[in-house]
Amino acid sequence: MMRRAALVAVLLVARACARQPSQRCTKVRALQPSQRCRKIHAGGANNAFSDWQRSFRRDAPITYALAASHLLTFVASTRPKLRHSIVGHAVCCRRALQMRRFHALAAHAIVTGTPSQLGFGLLALYLVAKPVETSAGSQRFARFALASIIAGGCATAVSQSLGASGGVTGSGALVYACGCVFILKNPTSPVHLFYVARPFQASHVGAALVAWDSLMAVCGHPGSAAHLGGALAGWVFHRYGLLAPRSRFSVRHYSHQQVRPPPSSVVQPLPPAPDAATAGGLFEPQT
Repeated sequence: MMRRAALVAVLLVARACARQPSQRCTKVRALQPSQRCRKIHAGGANNAFSDWQRSFRRDAPITYALAASHLLTFVASTRPKLRHSIVGHAVCCRRALQMRRFHALAAHAIVTGTPSQLGFGLLALYLVAKPVETSAGSQRFARFALASIIAGGCATAVSQSLGASGGVTGSGALVYACGCVFILKNPTSPVHLFYVARPFQASHVGAALVAWDSLMAVCGHPGSAAHLGGALAGWVFHRYGLLAPRSRFSVRHYSHQQVRPPPSSVVQPLPPAPDAATAGGLFEPQT
């Protein structure tokens, strides 16, 4: 019985493989060209979204990697074992620093804890961090992002040593650093806030955010301290032009010494100019 079933299966497979390509693709060829493309690319579903994703990854690869890490860590946090490992190694808190897990000063930027933090983090990365990376370049933005994240982690450690409790996750320090750079470059540009009809001046919005985070940091909120640390890093990078594109060639000026005029003894006096009578005789024909 088993031999008969195996023989029947082999015959069916051979018959299916013996079909001509025209017989296999009759359904696809019977469709219109537009419908045929939709049938073939049905796995892509939304081509507009895939094009946007490719352009995002091409223009701002570091920001894209941070956004992807937020999604991955949020999904991984639903597992109890993975969540415990993430909390122990990638959350900037006093316990992690006491255990000499200093990588938590930078690893907290790739972790998100709640759905609201995930949504606001992705939106802030796309609206604030992506333009800065596009204008400054990925190489300079990498140093800028790492410095702002570490500055946020150090500010968090200082606030925890002063009595703040709780851990810090998310890329808030980087977002505040990028926002600080934007505000310092465009202090009078209009900024539209959520649920507010009228725009506000960028410098006013920045001053209000700094005042609010300072108040929250004094009240013992470590996340606000991380925001202030990132804003400080953004100010330093803007103040010293570390995000500005550098020229490939540098011109050295060697004309430091002033050229002194020659002494009066070397200068020879000019011959006197001829008068009108002498000048008239010079142009008379000679015989």
